[in-house]
Amino acid sequence: MAFHYSPKIVTDGLIFAVDAANKKSYIGSGTNLNSTIGDEVGTLTNNPSFNTTEAGGTITLDGTNDFVTFGNASVANFDHDDSFTYEIWVRSTANTSKYIMGKNESSGNYRGVEITYRGNAHVGKIAVALRNTNATSKRIIVSTVNNTYRGNNWHHVVCTYDGSGTASGIDIIIDTVNDTTSVSTGTISGGITNTSNLCIGSRNGAANYLPGTFGAFKIYNKVLTSAEILQNYNALKNRFI
Repeated sequence: MAFHYSPKIVTDGLIFAVDAANKKSYIGSGTNLNSTIGDEVGTLTNNPSFNTTEAGGTITLDGTNDFVTFGNASVANFDHDDSFTYEIWVRSTANTSKYIMGKNESSGNYRGVEITYRGNAHVGKIAVALRNTNATSKRIIVSTVNNTYRGNNWHHVVCTYDGSGTASGIDIIIDTVNDTTSVSTGTISGGITNTSNLCIGSRNGAANYLPGTFGAFKIYNKVLTSAEILQNYNALKNRFI
């Protein structure tokens, strides 16, 4: 059975949406994963698996070299003074630093935005980073407080950023609960736009490959309110939990 976006999903500010359970996004075979908003087309790279029986349709990445790339997607090329929201349903057994998604450089300054599972002493936590450069004073990084997000359970991961250039402007909301603490409290006054690829499951298609499965992934050009996040969570939770 295919799942289609319903009026229950918040559409105000929605600029990108993919979901393997939606035939308009993924036809069930091949390598194209299409956004149902706009004209962005992603490529399933190195044979990710399509699961027809899980949550109506999901994509599994092997953690070795699988990822999905949308190229240098202008729709996600936010700058440090832009507001935005990333939202994804995901589960992973990652026990080192692995990318959920990102649009940032794979070396040097690492300029851009990333959402990752953390490693080392922080396994099970999720982090968000915005970088102008990788210097402490030119980046902002926040993390979840809790380390319970690794495993086979699905989680609704939402990152919002208000364009302030500060760590306090980022929130990580997991399963509708704000679970944010600051890690690096630099200030970003320079640009974070870049020509790198928007990827799910890797850092610019080059490293930090995610062992896990994802469902619906959306991008908004505004900060979703707590009520809007709850609305989106409730709209799809019966698929995933």
